[in-house]
Amino acid sequence: MTQQGHKVTPQAREASIKARKGKRSPAWKGGRHKDRNGYVMVYNPQHQNATAKGYVQEHRMVMSDHIGRPLISKENVHHINGDRSDNKLSNLELWNTMQPSGQRVEDKVLFAKEILKLYEQDN
Repeated sequence: MTQQGHKVTPQAREASIKARKGKRSPAWKGGRHKDRNGYVMVYNPQHQNATAKGYVQEHRMVMSDHIGRPLISKENVHHINGDRSDNKLSNLELWNTMQPSGQRVEDKVLFAKEILKLYEQDN
């Protein structure tokens, strides 16, 4: 119920919420903001690395666009100068955090082949 005592249907409530989301929201700031860790978040719901709310970390988007594919979960993008809001490509490095599960020579050789297969296409 509203303050005037009128009932609000679920459909009307949903329409009201949709009418004030995203670009139509009075709080819209152009689809860019910093998260609590200092990373720039960009609204880009079509990007393959976007969150459920449609935002992607800008440094991950820049690197993904540069290499021509979405980043995998074991890849990090490092800011060379330590400034999380400086997302120029010249300030970014792609890091991989994968490690083999075992230490046997066969495991390391298999792991090296997997890494080469994954990254040879990027060079």
